[in-house]
Formats: sequence, structure tokens, C-alpha cells
Amino acid sequence: MRPFRQLLIGSFVFLLLPACSEEVPKKQPQGPEQRLAAKNSKTSPLPQFVEVSIPNLRLRSTPDLEGAVLERLALESVVEYLNDSTNFTTLVEMGGEDRYEHWYKVRSGNGNEGWVYGGCIKFLGERESLRFQSIKESETPIPLSKKEEIDPMEQAQMNRFGELLKKISIQNKLALEEAIQYYEGMFPNRKAAASDWALAKLIAFQQQVHSYWVDRLPSSKFQAHLAELKRYGSVDMQQNASLRELDQLYLAFALGPKGELLLVPNIDKFQRRVYRIAPANGRIFLDLYAQDIEEPVLKDGEIIRPITELAARLISWDKFLLRLPNYELKDWIEEQKSLYLRALLQGSANRPAFAGQPKRLEDDFQLAYKNLLEQMGEASLILKMRPYVEVLAQENYIYNDRVRAAQAKVYE
Repeated sequence: MRPFRQLLIGSFVFLLLPACSEEVPKKQPQGPEQRLAAKNSKTSPLPQFVEVSIPNLRLRSTPDLEGAVLERLALESVVEYLNDSTNFTTLVEMGGEDRYEHWYKVRSGNGNEGWVYGGCIKFLGERESLRFQSIKESETPIPLSKKEEIDPMEQAQMNRFGELLKKISIQNKLALEEAIQYYEGMFPNRKAAASDWALAKLIAFQQQVHSYWVDRLPSSKFQAHLAELKRYGSVDMQQNASLRELDQLYLAFALGPKGELLLVPNIDKFQRRVYRIAPANGRIFLDLYAQDIEEPVLKDGEIIRPITELAARLISWDKFLLRLPNYELKDWIEEQKSLYLRALLQGSANRPAFAGQPKRLEDDFQLAYKNLLEQMGEASLILKMRPYVEVLAQENYIYNDRVRAAQAKVYE
């Protein structure tokens, strides 16, 4: 997710790019020839870093537009270039202009290694790269966050906020707007513990409101807007009364996995309202939460995105709870992790992990497990997955009692 000031850029976007989500500067990054020359030289190349030049840049598992999304990188974030780039370019239409750019392999601050589209980054100079390398080498592991004490005044404000939310009817079309206004007015500059608690309550309320209204507003009613959505990546929600009503409810349209029109929470608008006053931990949560809402990997119990992307979501939440084990929305996160882990290990009705006779692990699951171990850094679940993947390889990926026992240990 991005701060409010960055999101102003979004108003100029008419085409949602599959490689990156916003229009990018015209200045091009250096081509791969110089990178390859440095890579093949006898001396070790200097560390090099790149800056993300658009909001919400997708870090992909492979250097193509179909690669699974491992992470979304914020505008102006800096990632390490891994001295590898493609010798081919990919055509992407940006703002009505055809662009041909290489792909570059990078490592994010979250430990994920993947590929970014060259038109969405700029290489930093030697001095800046050395500065970021120095920062990286001096970093120490992030300590586990301890639960913060809440004083009586903060507790009184939290209680009042909770009571106000209870008085708002979710049947009121302005319910979420009213709740957000309470949050904005009551929790700026509050302690992180109180703000995190309030954000958790607000998100729970947002989920109730959207669940209620999405069930009562069938997307079939709005199919006339499908062509506009496909062409521009979004729908003008102010063009008539029906759409303005949806906008008041913080609802928007999205394309489903089969190109169908879906009615979904407008999490982008929701974030613009709360992101600027959310505490640091809350912003990290909102980034991950937005990806789950905007680009779900599961729908009605079925896997609808690449398995590698499913694995990346699972690991991201695992890393979040490793750092913040007492976070207010821990129960919701644990529930998401449980759903994702079951899908990653067993698959779903539409995409089972094991198939055939004898049952053998499907190729896309094998690839996802490989990417998980090699591209996603360190996490407690990665440590649990490693011996399971080793047993699978020893058994030629055939499902048997030994594999079943190893799989059960991942759940522990």
C-alpha cells in the first residue's frame, strides 16, 4: 500500500498494467549488457540497488507478465539488484505508448527474490548503492514486538469507540463512512496499541458492512459496465445514482478469474482514508490485507491464482506474526494462514495437490514449493516445509504414508 500523497497518482491511470500498476517515468534504467559485463568480470561487482518508481509494483516469480506475484513493492522503496537480467524485452502498453523493457532480478526488504519490470524502476548511483549496502550490513534482526501497556485515558477512548460502532447499523448505506470518521477523529497520534486495536475494530466493521451489502447487490445488475472495466481497468463510480450509491458503500468492480465482473470492497478507497493515521504496524497489515482483498487467491474454497502466489501470501502473513505475535488482528490472520496452508498442502476441488493413480504431486505445486524454499527468505513455515519437500522428492512426489506423516508435521 502507499501513503495518501502517493495515491494521487492513481487518478491519472486509465489502463491497469499487468506488470505494474501505474504510469512510469520516461527515463529508462540501464540495459542488461552493462549488468552482464559486471557479472562476468573477474572482480566482484559493487552492490547495486534500485528504487521503485511506481506504486504497487509487482515482484514476480518469473520474468514475464504471467509470473506469480510474490510481493507488491511501494513507491520509492529500495530493493537490492541481484546482478541478473533478461536478454529479452517485454512489450507493455503504458499510457497509450508501447514500451519494451527488460526484467531485473531483485531481493526485497522482506527477503523475497523475484523479477521486476524495467520500466518501473530506476538504478541508483554508486554512492547511493554503497550507502544502502552499509545500512543493510548494519541491520540487526527485528526484535519481537512486545505488547504495549494502555493507560486509563486510552482505554476510555477505546471503549467509547467500541460503543459508537455498536450503535451504527450496517444497513445504513453511510455506515462505513460514519465509522471511518469516528476513527479519524478519535485516534490520530494515539499510542500504537490503542490505534492498532481501533483499526482492528474498524476493519471487522468494514467486513460486516461489505458482507451484508455484497450479498444484497448481485453483480449481474451491473454487467453493462463490464466493457468499461476491461478497457480502462476501473469504472467511473460517479456517472449515475446507482454507482454513486456503491461508492458510498465503499464498493467497486473487479474482474474475476474468468473475466467476469465482480462486486468487491473498494479497499483502495478505504485505505486512502485510514492509512495516513494508521500506526506503522497497521500500515504493514493494511498492505497485506489489501492484496488479499483486491487479488484473492481463494474464492469459495477454490484456488483461483497461481500456487506460487498462494505460497507467497501464506509466508507474508507468517512473517508478519513472527514479528508481531500479539497483533490485535492475530485471530483473523491465523484463520487466513490456516486456509492458505491447507490449500497449499492439499489443494482444492478445482486444483488438487495430488492427482492420478498413484496420486502424485502436481507440477504447479512442485514449482510453488521450490519457489517457496528458494525465493521467499526466512520464515517459520519455510523451516517446516523444507523437510516435507525433502520427503516428497525422496518418494518421487508420490502420496504415501511417509508423505502423509511429513505433511502432518507442517500443520503442527
